[in-house]
Amino acid sequence: MVSSAAVPPKATRFRAEAVVPPKATQGGAEVYDYLYDQKGYHGETSFSQEGPVVDMVKEFLPAGGPCKLGKWCNASPLTKLIVIGCSHGKGVKALSETGFDASGMDVAHKAVDTALQVRGQTCTEKPCFRQGALGQMLPFESQAFDIGVSSDVLEHIPEAAIPEGVVEISRIVKHFLILRIANFPEYAGLGEKLGMGNLH
Repeated sequence: MVSSAAVPPKATRFRAEAVVPPKATQGGAEVYDYLYDQKGYHGETSFSQEGPVVDMVKEFLPAGGPCKLGKWCNASPLTKLIVIGCSHGKGVKALSETGFDASGMDVAHKAVDTALQVRGQTCTEKPCFRQGALGQMLPFESQAFDIGVSSDVLEHIPEAAIPEGVVEISRIVKHFLILRIANFPEYAGLGEKLGMGNLH
């Protein structure tokens, strides 16, 4: 059961309507709400960059099944999973369909709204998709998840937010964390085209 202290009642919704876009280096909801609301960022719900990490979880950490990571495995069944930076929730839904009690979190309010509408119930503790930002307290209980997954997200986090982000991820994920991090500038140059700077 999630306590009311861990989950804010309703996040204040920011709808970016600024003529001048926010700078990518500031990160957070303002940047990604602007991109989702004003520029159609991740508007195609059939697209996801999470495929490689979803496949890795299916192969090595199957839901409720035997862990296939040798000495790093423990006797606890792996049932609860969080996708950090879930966008519209395609990866969450895919993992839910393999048997995981799967939740998602994203910094962008529109991403969370879309995931709630498009992906349905993927977890046992509603809401299955929540707004949260690395660098702030995440809206989940401590050790709520057996596995944490994040694909092409952490490179978007401002450097100043990374230490607190690591602390919070470590707080909510018990056993395994699978990260895929781009260590190069965003190749499409979307941020530069919009005057925001590189999104990575």
